[in-house]
Amino acid sequence: MSIEEDDVESLSREDTAHKLPLLWVVFYLSLIVWGVYYYYSYTPAFTGWTQDKELTESLDKLNLN
Repeated sequence: MSIEEDDVESLSREDTAHKLPLLWVVFYLSLIVWGVYYYYSYTPAFTGWTQDKELTESLDKLNLN
């Protein structure tokens, strides 16, 4: 008994034949955009922002340092 594997169309999966809903695509793309923004905003190499610098500036504003 051998299985006929020459018919490629019969091997396709039915659950991947449908497109993703638009909301999932928008959600996925918005996560990518947010990730790029977050990475750029909180990476010291790009902005120079550090937690230590932020704390020092906050304490200087309150005259506690």
